[in-house]
Amino acid sequence: MKPVQRLKICELELSGFKGFEKASCSFGDITCLTAGNGRGKTSVADAIAYALTGYTYFGGQELDRLYHDGTQDILVRLVVECDGQRHELVRTRRQDKTSISLNGMGIRQSELTALFGDRDLFLSIFNPLYFVEGLGSGGKMLLEKRLPAPSHEQVLAGLSEPERELLKSVTLLSPEEYAASLRGDIRELDKQLIAAKAQQELAGSQRETQEAELEQSRQHLQKLQALAEGLEAKKREGFPYTDMQQKAAELLEQYQKVVASEPQPPDFSQIDQQIRAKELAAQDIRSRAYEPANRQELEQTVLELKASAEREKQLSSILIRLRPGLRCSHCRHTITAGNLEESKAGLSAQLKKEQEKQAALKKRLQALQDADARAREQFLQQQKSDLQKLSEALQGQKQERQEAQNAYEEKLSHYRRQVDRLHKQAMQADASLACGNLSVDENQALSSLYASIQEEMAKVKLLEESDLNADFASCSFRLEQLEEERKGKALLLGAVNSYGARRTELMLGGLQLDKVRIQLTELVKTTGELKDTFKITYEGREYRKLSLSERTWAGLELSAMLSALAGREYPVFVDNAESLEKLPSRKGQLLFARMVANQPLRIQSRGHAAQLRRAG
Repeated sequence: MKPVQRLKICELELSGFKGFEKASCSFGDITCLTAGNGRGKTSVADAIAYALTGYTYFGGQELDRLYHDGTQDILVRLVVECDGQRHELVRTRRQDKTSISLNGMGIRQSELTALFGDRDLFLSIFNPLYFVEGLGSGGKMLLEKRLPAPSHEQVLAGLSEPERELLKSVTLLSPEEYAASLRGDIRELDKQLIAAKAQQELAGSQRETQEAELEQSRQHLQKLQALAEGLEAKKREGFPYTDMQQKAAELLEQYQKVVASEPQPPDFSQIDQQIRAKELAAQDIRSRAYEPANRQELEQTVLELKASAEREKQLSSILIRLRPGLRCSHCRHTITAGNLEESKAGLSAQLKKEQEKQAALKKRLQALQDADARAREQFLQQQKSDLQKLSEALQGQKQERQEAQNAYEEKLSHYRRQVDRLHKQAMQADASLACGNLSVDENQALSSLYASIQEEMAKVKLLEESDLNADFASCSFRLEQLEEERKGKALLLGAVNSYGARRTELMLGGLQLDKVRIQLTELVKTTGELKDTFKITYEGREYRKLSLSERTWAGLELSAMLSALAGREYPVFVDNAESLEKLPSRKGQLLFARMVANQPLRIQSRGHAAQLRRAG
């Protein structure tokens, strides 16, 4: 199906919807619903809106409030006439799940939207109060999407010549965004202007300060030069500079000769070498140890003596334990009563022989030890004698060296005294030449003056070369540039605001409105800002100050306007129509509800009337 241009509600069937357990009714071109308060007039409007959009009459989606008490199923069935053809639309909700069918075929909400338009468009036509009270500022977006945009040339034609000239090279896809960008530029330029003015003031102040400082420095320099000239004149007047210069030259010559005759230290390398050689020789003698000449013979005699003593011990032991029946461990024979004495005699002879041998060994050992003691004593005496001779020779050489060092130091001391004396005399001569007739303090003061003169001259030169006039001129030029740029931006912003206002005027000018006026932008006088707004007036009065009947009449105008802009002739449902003195005259189907106290809901159209029973 194509998007529906003409829509008419023919029949409505409800099941489990709000206060209706079961209900159905028909509608004509003009249908009146009457009932007391809370009898279901608005519920009918909610049901129609819910079937087509999934939302209630005022755009609510609180589906839990749509259920009839004690039920969990909702059914809303609409028979509609779309561009001359009848169709059946059914929306059900069971166990919190929604399904939609059109002529028995399942359909998605997006497909319904393609047929009947989006929710906000449909409800803004169907409900006269929805566009302003339901959408709020969202109504501006809905309207701007539907309003035909005038061409750039049409808008420019309504502006002044200077404004057209300013905008001739500007692309204005969105005057509001471009104006916002310009306002941001102007705010930034204002910040730069504040900074530039501060810089200009600072440069001017610095220029004045520099001029005063330069003049002060010049005067101070003149005073310093005058003082220096006075002291310089006193210093030179009648002073014998020629004689003093000759004396200083003579002292310098003497000083240089003495300095050139500085004594050289003696060469101790040879004697130090000799001393070191003797010290090493003495160290070598001390390190020598005595070595016995008969060491091997001594050691051999000691070993033989130990072996003889061991043999004597063994023989004595055998002799004591010897008796018949034993085997002699010496001769390996068995001892009997017959050979016992013979064996003892033999052992005694051997024992005596061993003892004699021991005595001889001891005598020999004593003789060797005595000879070794004499040799050791002789070695130590010779070592002591050698060390004594070396020590005496070493001491003599060290004394010789020390005497040479003492003689050198004496010469060096005499040399230094001469150098110091001549240096002091030369310094005194130089000081006398430097001071002239001045005292030391006066001469130091003159030196300080010359140093101050150099510093002041450098300061004057720096101040003369520093061109603060150029800095001030640069700051002034920058300030003029910023002011000119801001002026240009402000003029362009005024032209853009005029463009936006004219564009909105042309967009709204084609609307066929009687007593309603719509304002989409407003100019903030304090900032020059073209601000987005959305204001509705009726007969010149703000919407929020209107009575119910006035809001309804204004809403009917807006509903007709949107219907014309969208090219869709849809039904209008006017609630609380008892506030209207007469019925509105408009194209398309009109449904209106009036409150009749204490009466059940009745739906009446031309040639047909029915009473709907409300459950409970």
